[in-house]
Amino acid sequence: MKKGIVKFYFQKVDGSIREAWGTLNEKYIPTTTSTNNKAKNETVQTYFDTEKQEFRCFKKLNLVSININKQQNN
Repeated sequence: MKKGIVKFYFQKVDGSIREAWGTLNEKYIPTTTSTNNKAKNETVQTYFDTEKQEFRCFKKLNLVSININKQQNN
């Protein structure tokens, strides 16, 4: 996720499987001015959803699979 956009799947709270396209690469994330000093939860993965154009998160234990072929949008 730090190198580009990846496709991955995770199980939602309701039990359904969600397909997501996301990244942690600053090239694809809009500039934010947040001053959120909230403590980081190590059991949750935050990512930028490139389809919804907003930050999302999921429980790391609920990750089902990740596509290692990255999509590069230049």
